[in-house]
Amino acid sequence: MRGGVKSWILIFLLFGISCAQFEVSDSAVEITVNLDREKCQLPAGFSEGVSFVPVEDVIYFDIQSSEPDSEVIGSIIDKYGRFLERNPDAVLRLRGYYSPKYDDILSPTKGIELATKRAITVFKLISFRFPSVANRVVIDSAYVYDKPLRDTSSIYDPRVELEILWNDYKTRKFYPRERPPYWRRSYKSIINDISPMLKKILSNNPDVRVVVVGYGFPSDETGYKWLDYLRDKIVDAVGKNFDSQFGLYIADKRYSEKLPYAEVQLVPALWSPGVDSIAWVTPAPSCSLGIEISGLSVVPNEIFVSLMDYISLPAMEIFTNNDSNMVCTFDSILIMPGEYTLNLYLGEVGFPENQPNFSIDFSDSFSFIFNFTLKKPMDKRNDAVFGADLWYISGVIRHLAEFDGGGKLTISAKSTSDSLAQAEGERLWGILSQQLCISAGIKNNKLANWFEKHDIEVEVVPERVENPSEKSSFSVIVQFLGHK
Repeated sequence: MRGGVKSWILIFLLFGISCAQFEVSDSAVEITVNLDREKCQLPAGFSEGVSFVPVEDVIYFDIQSSEPDSEVIGSIIDKYGRFLERNPDAVLRLRGYYSPKYDDILSPTKGIELATKRAITVFKLISFRFPSVANRVVIDSAYVYDKPLRDTSSIYDPRVELEILWNDYKTRKFYPRERPPYWRRSYKSIINDISPMLKKILSNNPDVRVVVVGYGFPSDETGYKWLDYLRDKIVDAVGKNFDSQFGLYIADKRYSEKLPYAEVQLVPALWSPGVDSIAWVTPAPSCSLGIEISGLSVVPNEIFVSLMDYISLPAMEIFTNNDSNMVCTFDSILIMPGEYTLNLYLGEVGFPENQPNFSIDFSDSFSFIFNFTLKKPMDKRNDAVFGADLWYISGVIRHLAEFDGGGKLTISAKSTSDSLAQAEGERLWGILSQQLCISAGIKNNKLANWFEKHDIEVEVVPERVENPSEKSSFSVIVQFLGHK
């Protein structure tokens, strides 16, 4: 799960001796990775509570000031700087804004000057703290500087927006047809055009997710079949080992598109669910993982590890101290039992071509409470993030449902009335259930039976708020109990 973040989501990586092939530039280098355990067993009655919150992509400023809110700026700067450090193809674009009303500025020239100062302030903070990534932080100049954050002017308008872009990657539009193969003939040439860059980005950057977003499609089984067909063809082109990093999402119909189309969008795990805090882990796990790497003349000073099954979990760093022998201990991390594939990222060396498998077992029972906070999509950039969030949650549900025990899924939406909040929550559940059907291969009319079989209860709970500015998020709580 959305790296660079202090949200190192990891799971125990304990398994026997394995070998992997890594690719460096144009030649293959054989890297041997020796691990001292075959699997890990969680302690009896293991329980964990985790909160998932995306990193903010907006920094707010006091009115008539180029000084940001000092209480949160340090944490945001740190997370974006760390993200850029370990994702070499990522570029951070900054856009500063002013409010004619709240900054009390009538002159556009003076307004643009203040907005630019705000962007420069953020640029300096990141560059001074992370000088090695300064050349990948850019201040944009081609946009509307007084655009409100929301539909109408508000005190939140004096701000700087942060957006992660990816070097040389540009989205392309895929147009559908009514019958298989579902897409116009041009889809093959577009895939051929974008797949080399996609593969490069996925190979070199541990914290990226891919979402096939559909616009103007019916948000039902038929619409998702179109997207799933396209997703499969793209995964075939870039490599099956990246399959778990691809998700699907059909945006709502607030866009007036003449023809339906799909785009392949890249989402930084920085914005998608990442561990914000771990409320409890009990009993405390006592496992550790020994790693020995041979085949490299110099072992990277930091190594990143992630786990994949139906979902790709963001990486956790391992400090090697320039030693080929490492021991990893796990204190505050997300742990789930299951069968996994190890993804070991060695900086410039990249990812393994052949990734070893390992397992995490439990002795008698386990329980989890995962609380996901999701931002409501306000534009097309947010659509991809929102889609990645929900796809990730559907993967967590699918993963946990493999274990006997049962659980509960609680969806909460905020609005200024109970009826509106209920409708928002039900719409969210409609999207999430459709994603679960397509990812788990469940027919829509069989989903209720699937939840009954796995003893999972679903409830939609409205949350009424007085301030309209507070209705910009959803929460999804996944509670699960597993036993043998």
